[in-house]
Amino acid sequence: MDTCELREETAVIAGKIADQFGYTLERLKEKGNSTHLSNARNIAYYILHYDYGVSLNELAEMFGRTNREVCYRIAKLREKHDKEPAFRKRCEFIKSKLT
Repeated sequence: MDTCELREETAVIAGKIADQFGYTLERLKEKGNSTHLSNARNIAYYILHYDYGVSLNELAEMFGRTNREVCYRIAKLREKHDKEPAFRKRCEFIKSKLT
């Protein structure tokens, strides 16, 4: 699979995650910081990175963020995943809807 195909596949997965929250992928990429939008984006980061192997650089490019922003957010999300059962359950529920 070439880079273009991987990006398309990643965009499809991200779009499905966005859809679970009632957003489009384009809306998820916006700079808005409402709690619901931010939570949706964070779960997309987490699932794309840890379950689909999308690199931090690719996430930053896809979502129009800096590598530093994405790296910081991923570290915080990992902590949240390890400490908060509700966050883990939400991620698992979203992942179950992607197949």
